[in-house]
Amino acid sequence: MTIKDAVIDFKSLSLYLLRVVLHTSELDQLTTVLNERIINSGNLFKDEPIIIDTVAVKQPIDWNKLLDIFQKYKLVPIGVITNLMPTPILQT
Repeated sequence: MTIKDAVIDFKSLSLYLLRVVLHTSELDQLTTVLNERIINSGNLFKDEPIIIDTVAVKQPIDWNKLLDIFQKYKLVPIGVITNLMPTPILQT
């Protein structure tokens, strides 16, 4: 094994992820519905990694507020599916 081989490995991985499909950019409405679903599910979704699907949303999205909402409900966004130009969802 050379030094280059020891620095990084690429391994395959399968993940089970929830895809949260948004149909609106109205975040107050989303919060109401999400609150009902989370309350009815107990801890089922706690710390669950999610993919945010915004393909059906035609209006601008307040990403910071959206991420705050998901954080409040202990959901962990790790990616976005969109038909728009790439938008960073995490601030550094």
